[in-house]
Amino acid sequence: MGSCFVAGGIRRAENAYGLTAASTIASLALTSVMWIVVLEAFSNFCEHCDVESNANILSRAMAIALLILYGLYLYFESHTHARLFDAPEFELEGDDTEDQNGRDARPVQAPFVAAIWLLVSLALVVICARPLVMSFSEVTTHASPMFLGTVVIPFLGNTADFKAACMTAYKNQMDIVLLVTLGSSMQILLFTFPSLVLFGWMIGKPMTFQVPIFEVVAAFLSVVIILKVTEQGKSNYLTGFLCISL
Repeated sequence: MGSCFVAGGIRRAENAYGLTAASTIASLALTSVMWIVVLEAFSNFCEHCDVESNANILSRAMAIALLILYGLYLYFESHTHARLFDAPEFELEGDDTEDQNGRDARPVQAPFVAAIWLLVSLALVVICARPLVMSFSEVTTHASPMFLGTVVIPFLGNTADFKAACMTAYKNQMDIVLLVTLGSSMQILLFTFPSLVLFGWMIGKPMTFQVPIFEVVAAFLSVVIILKVTEQGKSNYLTGFLCISL
């Protein structure tokens, strides 16, 4: 997100975006992180409890609640309050988006074709992901698993999104940028992580929301900073460099 703020500040002094959509996504992310903080506090300070058994029960209940919350968010975004998430279109000099009759000349893909391409892309990602994961056994001899999980894998997996988000920010479409950057993080917290917990429960391999305290503190502070940064409804290059430095 910081790089996008910098890219948007190259051509303009400030870039405005919808405050309601950004604050909604950031608040949902904060809610999920707060639940993880509560579970971590319970695991560390409940001396007379069966921590492992209770952590499994609480994690499964939290996973179900977070998935319900994610479903409500999708309904909120696509039906009842869809207008809050509609990104305005900005016309830039040199953009050829209309034909001679004044109609939109940008190509529109049929939903069926788009769905096919989405499935093909998903299949290719799955095929490429397995060799990548299998090669970690050799790489971990030279780098720590934490470095691979927090730096290398996110960088490789989000390179395309990073490029697209920066180009979109350069065109002053900051609402789309926030939906891409904050939305992906929220999707991991509200959908991917809870789904893995429930899937582990189904196959008999318990998985909980318990994570090391360092990651909990880092995630909590990151979400708080995002809430503080997005509450203004506008961004500039200095805000971008501040996010990058953090």
